[in-house]
Amino acid sequence: MDRLKFYSDSGNRIALETDVNKQCVGVIQNDQLIATFKTSEVLELVTPKRPEKEPKTAAKRVTLTRDFYFDAAHFLPKHQGKCKNMHGHRWRLRVYISGRVNTSGMLIDFKVLKSMVENLVINLLDHQTINNRILNPTAENICTFIWRWLGRANMFTHSDITLEMIQLWETPDCSVIYTGGI
Repeated sequence: MDRLKFYSDSGNRIALETDVNKQCVGVIQNDQLIATFKTSEVLELVTPKRPEKEPKTAAKRVTLTRDFYFDAAHFLPKHQGKCKNMHGHRWRLRVYISGRVNTSGMLIDFKVLKSMVENLVINLLDHQTINNRILNPTAENICTFIWRWLGRANMFTHSDITLEMIQLWETPDCSVIYTGGI
């Protein structure tokens, strides 16, 4: 007979023993048989059951984010500090969208979101002087500008996907969050 031994939390010796044909399992505690089971019953107890169907995901509401980077210069004409002079940044933009997961298990393909944001915003600002598009290009005003351009996308006007917010980093530790509105 095969025997697997282990100890319980209370220190009792417990073993599982199978018969020669592996049809029965005996539970032995302190060298005394205390229970027997058919092997198939034991396997049912220890084998997790798999769901018969895939879990429904169409009703789930999720928020998805994607980060983008662009390099651009600006100066702040209404500022009295160093930033009144032309200077550049490696800008980081995070776009937050939300909606219900579709039957393929996704809100949207990340590739589609990337293409849309790059075409509407990144290609417009990358390696540009932002002052040519925005008169007073503070991080706050740039964020509002980006929101307006993204809001024009068919994705947000003709689907259940919502543009929730955007976050724009001017430096690695300074950012603005914009959620729309006035």
